[in-house]
Amino acid sequence: MGSSKSILKRSLIRGDEVQVLQIYRSHSDIRRHIDPNLVLNEDGDTFVHCASHFAMKAFLSSCFADILLE
Repeated sequence: MGSSKSILKRSLIRGDEVQVLQIYRSHSDIRRHIDPNLVLNEDGDTFVHCASHFAMKAFLSSCFADILLE
């Protein structure tokens, strides 16, 4: 299993937008403390890189909206 944050990272790397959105929307601590510049893998890909690569528009718009509202 793993923590919510590690499941979110794995889902982003695999491109599973449904699971990413489910975890992101159901865990307020992840929404508050997510760092879009955090490196996810050895290639240097960040949350934004992975989400953009798999065209996760809903996740990107939710993520950026939450960041801008802070």
